[in-house]
Amino acid sequence: MLECIRECFVTSQCMAVNYRKNWKLCDVLGDLPPDKNLRNELGSIYTKVSTWNKALAGACADHQCQDGNKCEKKGGELMCTPAYCSDPAPEIPNATCIEEFGLYRSRGVGNQFKCNKGFKVIGNPFVVCNENVEWKILFCCIENTLKPMDCGDIPAQCSSEVYTIYPKTGSSFDVYCDMVTESGGWTSDNVTKFVIDADFVLKVITFVIDAVFKFKSDYIKKIAAAFVFLKSGCS
Repeated sequence: MLECIRECFVTSQCMAVNYRKNWKLCDVLGDLPPDKNLRNELGSIYTKVSTWNKALAGACADHQCQDGNKCEKKGGELMCTPAYCSDPAPEIPNATCIEEFGLYRSRGVGNQFKCNKGFKVIGNPFVVCNENVEWKILFCCIENTLKPMDCGDIPAQCSSEVYTIYPKTGSSFDVYCDMVTESGGWTSDNVTKFVIDADFVLKVITFVIDAVFKFKSDYIKKIAAAFVFLKSGCS
């Protein structure tokens, strides 16, 4: 509990802590938004830091840091280091946060989401406060029935990766969608990201080694060339 209080004292904008005894978990809290109310939780202790002696912060007791930082003593000097994402968490269209204790803003911590009914997830369903204390969205939610004809049909909030498109003529196929350059929606049929089954690769390597002892030099060169072709992923 005391460690929670100390962490609040050294972290900018911290006003209170919520200590969850059953989980040995400490929530460092800022001001309560006007539209939010406190909720009683079994096994939790809520306390305002103003009711405690700031001497618990040690050398950082009177050291102020900007939003998103906390005070630390390193090499005999006090400094402010990144601690949390100070900007509001991004809104994720058609998705809901499923963290049991609410959304976390700590540096390096991810928050899990799920897509709402009628939507499916593309990517990794997490929003992370990264090491640069900036929010990073790793997914998007698209309609279950969506069959994009090209990357222009992919929602703008989605990330750049491989998607399946369904042209008006012909069969569906995978393309790489650039969702960053000039507002995104750019289509490339040169899909360079691929996975090769490990057992298959081993068989190819074994085949090449066997060829060294069984075939003539010119045929070996052809086999080796074919193996390089496989590794490059060219089509």
